[in-house]
Amino acid sequence: MRRSQFNGEGIVIDEAIYLADKVLVMSASPGTIKQIINIDLPRPRHLDLKYENKFNDYKSQIWNLLKTESIINNF
Repeated sequence: MRRSQFNGEGIVIDEAIYLADKVLVMSASPGTIKQIINIDLPRPRHLDLKYENKFNDYKSQIWNLLKTESIINNF
């Protein structure tokens, strides 16, 4: 995800969790895969899924990885 594409409200993160079976979080520089997160949520995925604990656990995990990366790289 480019810095210009990042939405601080977490919309990009929500969509990644909702649509993907795996989310790859990358480091800023060099752009390497920092962590692969397997999204273990049932399909088909319903819209109310974003209110479930497991969804929000994934969201927190991804957000913390991105936040750590931005702190390290002074974004």
